[in-house]
Amino acid sequence: MPKLRQPEITSLFLGLALALGSMGSKCSGVPEKPENVACTSKVAEIIIWDGRIQKVCGCGGVDGEFAAANTALNCTFSLTDEKTVFVYYQGPFLQHQFVPVGTPALPIGPVFDPDANQPIRSHAFTPTATGTYQFQDEYDHTIFGSITVTP
Repeated sequence: MPKLRQPEITSLFLGLALALGSMGSKCSGVPEKPENVACTSKVAEIIIWDGRIQKVCGCGGVDGEFAAANTALNCTFSLTDEKTVFVYYQGPFLQHQFVPVGTPALPIGPVFDPDANQPIRSHAFTPTATGTYQFQDEYDHTIFGSITVTP
């Protein structure tokens, strides 16, 4: 084997470090939000994490805002916006499920089980009537909120 010079050795180790670093960024245990759904005027996005909930976009207020512990997340938009609401499950350790509370009611979401071979990480629905739709996480009642659809 030919003898490597110092610059070649440095380049080799730098390349390996960059490759390993980029692989490790996907292994943090906290999955990234799917990028295949763009935040457009027809979309509202909510993420349920372990112990917290976040409105990503399309809900009014500040995009990316987290609801404080034991505080409702409120997502408000007009029926004329014809928005589809995407709910993502991103908790790396606990089960979660978006469930309606009272009436009017939105569709119940699937159970997110992070230990499943292929966990269900999202679901979507499009409200077709005005109203305030209350919801909570079936497995963590400190995560709750409402989706208000105005005329």
